[in-house]
Amino acid sequence: MQIVVKLAKSSLPGAKKLLTDLVREALPEAQAERASVEPVFPDVKQGRRAGMLVLSLGDPTSSETVAKVLDVLRASGDVEYAEPAAPRESVAASSRRS
Repeated sequence: MQIVVKLAKSSLPGAKKLLTDLVREALPEAQAERASVEPVFPDVKQGRRAGMLVLSLGDPTSSETVAKVLDVLRASGDVEYAEPAAPRESVAASSRRS
């Protein structure tokens, strides 16, 4: 399960540590250790896109667990946005444009 997170600009220098700490608030240690954080735009270091991160909780993750994490993230003043990532769909070869 993945959650897209937008951090406040002031929180960018410690973004990964901040999200890791917030996940540890929400989940038991064993579950929190499975989580990982990656930037959505790894080459962007400034601007609005620099604060976009993907928090991966590992599979399987229950809806209750996701709700706990979202509650903690949304309650943080360092987080502007936290939503479950939209599911990705593959594009069928016949529907691709050439």
